[in-house]
Amino acid sequence: MPRVSTTMRNTICDGELRLPVAVAALALVLVSGACTTPSRHIAVTSGSDGHVVIYDDDFRVTDTVGLADAHTGRRVGAWLAYDGTTLFAAQSTATAGALVRARTADGTVLDRVDFYRGRPGFVYPLFDGQTVLALTIERAGIAARSTLHFLALDLSTGATPIPVCNTTALGLTTVRANDRVYVLCDRDLVVELDRELRTLIRSVQLPSTVGTASPPCGARDIGIASTGSIVFVLCAEAGTLLYLDRVTLEPLDSLQVGPGGSALARAPDGQHLVITRPTMREVVVADVRRRRFVGRIATEHAPLAVATGADSRVAFVTTGIPRVPGQLLKIDLQTATVLAEATTVEMPITVSVWPGEESPVMRWED
Repeated sequence: MPRVSTTMRNTICDGELRLPVAVAALALVLVSGACTTPSRHIAVTSGSDGHVVIYDDDFRVTDTVGLADAHTGRRVGAWLAYDGTTLFAAQSTATAGALVRARTADGTVLDRVDFYRGRPGFVYPLFDGQTVLALTIERAGIAARSTLHFLALDLSTGATPIPVCNTTALGLTTVRANDRVYVLCDRDLVVELDRELRTLIRSVQLPSTVGTASPPCGARDIGIASTGSIVFVLCAEAGTLLYLDRVTLEPLDSLQVGPGGSALARAPDGQHLVITRPTMREVVVADVRRRRFVGRIATEHAPLAVATGADSRVAFVTTGIPRVPGQLLKIDLQTATVLAEATTVEMPITVSVWPGEESPVMRWED
């Protein structure tokens, strides 16, 4: 009987193999017992003491990673890597900042890069499993400058860093469906880059409504549709979710979500978007394809971070205030209801899920 290689099995499990029908059918039979749905992991970072707590899907603690100390600096946030067994932790040092890759099982630091100008504000492990996007923000008094770094898995520099904003970067997004990266800068500026060529394409100012009856956008976060055709911008002042055409970056439509929006997360299938409104202590679930709301969820404390699972059925939201334990919520996207909640770290400033938006949804066994 023909033997299916590990590479072929890996590709079939990820759903990306292209073979003739007969060969593909035989391959699927051979590996059908090897693909299993992976258990979900949720990593929550404390903004108080910097440690990371990792939960399983039932909110049982599986690992605790402590990396913040006198040598590594204060934790900014942590994100699970594509492999599910390591995480990237952004740290703020006395002079600038650093990014480390560490094992979730024991916290061992595997790789580290120091940024001598700027602190990492956003980290985005790409779906190729080999590239990490990192946005650093350098401040000098009231002035700020933001730079995008393309890093290899071992955090070595793979290309010349690209200055993207002469202000503070507020968001970063990309999607497998096209080769663009979008950065949201303060003062309502959207920057587009080519992910493959690693070059800046253009900068577009969002339409201003200054001088009219409507407030300016006051953009706070950015996202992109699963097809790559629509760019979403969350306007905190105007209280809207803007739909931008990816080709022109001009507004096509909008959805009124209410002022004070802070962060957004899109479900991998592109159907739902989850928005946090910390000042209102509210989480909003929207069906962006039908342009309607699924529901609004009141929270006891301010929602601080949000992420969606690979199944596009649930989202995870952290809430908290200083000096008290935070809360981790699991939200059903179809009904906008809380399925489960658990007490978590103080000031849970980031939440990351594996498998996540662009992570593999199957794993295999040799």
